Amino acid sequence: RRLPSRRPFPSAMECDDEARPPISSKPYILLQHDWHLSIRDAVRRYRKGKAAAGGSRAAASGTAKVEKDESDVKIVEPAGLKLQPPPEFITTVWVSAFREGEPCVESHGDFDVVFAGDDAPTKKASCYWKRTDETRFSATLQHFNQEQPERGPRVLVTSNELKYSSTIVAPDHAWDEVMKDLVVPAPKYQYDRQNVRAIYALDISPFVDLAVAGTTNGLMRVFSVKDGHIYKALRPHTNAQTGRKSSPMQTGGHVGDISVNKFFPSGKVILSGSSDRLLKIWAVEHAQCVKTFTGHQDRISQVCFLDKTGRRFVSASMDKTLRMWDCSGAEAVKIHGEKKDSLFGQIHDCEALEDGSCIMLADSLGKLSFLDLRSSNVDSSQISTDKLMAVAVSSIGHECFAGTDSGEILCLDRRKMSKYLFSVKKNNAEIRSILLVNDQALITTASDGSTTKWKIYGENADCNVIAEYVGPDCEPVNCSIIAASSENFGNGKSENTTLMTAAADGIVRKYTL
Repeated sequence: RRLPSRRPFPSAMECDDEARPPISSKPYILLQHDWHLSIRDAVRRYRKGKAAAGGSRAAASGTAKVEKDESDVKIVEPAGLKLQPPPEFITTVWVSAFREGEPCVESHGDFDVVFAGDDAPTKKASCYWKRTDETRFSATLQHFNQEQPERGPRVLVTSNELKYSSTIVAPDHAWDEVMKDLVVPAPKYQYDRQNVRAIYALDISPFVDLAVAGTTNGLMRVFSVKDGHIYKALRPHTNAQTGRKSSPMQTGGHVGDISVNKFFPSGKVILSGSSDRLLKIWAVEHAQCVKTFTGHQDRISQVCFLDKTGRRFVSASMDKTLRMWDCSGAEAVKIHGEKKDSLFGQIHDCEALEDGSCIMLADSLGKLSFLDLRSSNVDSSQISTDKLMAVAVSSIGHECFAGTDSGEILCLDRRKMSKYLFSVKKNNAEIRSILLVNDQALITTASDGSTTKWKIYGENADCNVIAEYVGPDCEPVNCSIIAASSENFGNGKSENTTLMTAAADGIVRKYTL
């Protein structure tokens, strides 16, 4: 499942000394979270109009002429031939640009989209802000092509005042059906957060055909990555006569919030952890719990497989312990941090190296710990005064990344935990998850509803925000997962990297990186 690696960090990123580098605050651009909905509708109607007019176009006298000016590409249709809707479409959105130490640049105005015709030099669409706004922001709308029409639109937005550009990416799909029947209907135009089942765990199978999402009340659902269709529901079993839930200590489901769920390498079995302090193994085909592991004294925060079969795995918990398990046994093989003077705080996240020999831990004390499972040696470093909420480890280099509850992202050398490489920050929103993409970019999700792509490679060894994945309306994005896959399009197979996120609004969103 690991994505192909490219090249390691350039040595220029290393600091000359071991002192912590100053936090580099990066600029970023925000666009209205639902900007793509009206544009999607316009694109559908435009394509439908072109398809309906296809026969008429061939029979019409003369062909469409294309006039190009400096700002956009417009279609001039031949006499007697009309496309519905017209190629020009206007919607109203807001956009903001932020940079530390400078006033916020924001605008709320018309967003003019102009579609290019078949005879135009490009099949993409262009867009711009009209009136006074065009002096503050400019934009280029991308990824409207016939080969991949289901791809979410994305727009390159440039702040002319801050001299900064960023790509805003809309989701390919947003599935509220995954947990739809769990949402209690609220009055129209009123959003009640208490009536929504937030999703806290998400994973994609190794074959990129199925995904699993876990929510409150111990429910998990397995669904199709392609269309979001529900495949199986993994829920607490009930007694047919009494209607009561079966004991969670037996083969019943979880009774607490699902905090983590992961597919085994086979793709047919799922491992889950919950706030009920239990670990469970599920057979996907039969939607049944086949084994339960006990021992943790607090919420389970993360699990990691240690081999390609999934037979051995570790679980991290808020009880400040890391436990190693074997699927053939009922008790933990080894427990790290069990003593009262444990070096660990409450463990929020962990990640195993590719060979499963070592684990990187992020805890509530602001410490990043590198645990060698073979010798039980621990190399810990106090890297922050804030809580560490997420961690990621490079597969080809020695770099590791940690995100804090104050929005800071730290990069260190795991061979020497006191050696900082860089420290960046966008805002003060808590980092909920960190993913590495081809060891060349970071994907972070945060409590302000943002999913951000950071570029961490380049000639200048800089780290900047290069893309924002929109969708949630300020609802925390709790988890994310990426996977590489091959898809069939009109011109053959295409290699794609899929990003899926789940937020507190109970919606799973799918993007193409």
